Amino acid sequence: MPIYIIIILKLGLLKEAEGNLQDALLKYEKVLTVDGNHTSSLIRMAAIYIQLEKLELAEVNLRAAVHLDPSLHEAWYYLGVVYEKTSRLEKSAECFVTALEFENTGSARPFGALPRKLEHDELTFLKDTRPPTFNV
Repeated sequence: MPIYIIIILKLGLLKEAEGNLQDALLKYEKVLTVDGNHTSSLIRMAAIYIQLEKLELAEVNLRAAVHLDPSLHEAWYYLGVVYEKTSRLEKSAECFVTALEFENTGSARPFGALPRKLEHDELTFLKDTRPPTFNV
């Protein structure tokens, strides 16, 4: 993945952590203009759309993400949230079960780490942008 995509994604994570959801969406959209299959951006945008109660947009992004990679437990989890909020409880339950199945494969982050992951990305981004120190 090109470094500029990683930088734009990190800026989006930072904006999201700051609560600046509109700017975060713009960053994630920018990543998708370069790489339309960037699943992390699709998922982060969907998470923001859920917060903004734009559930149809969230669902579109999440369906795209699981189409690209059916093992993305985060996408299945958020899709379950969308279905739950739109009273499609049977589909919601199926998504949550699928998310748990993929989470248990060991190739994915546990649900409990989702908020910490964003904080960790923010801190890593901040740490990585400090100017180097030189011992003279």
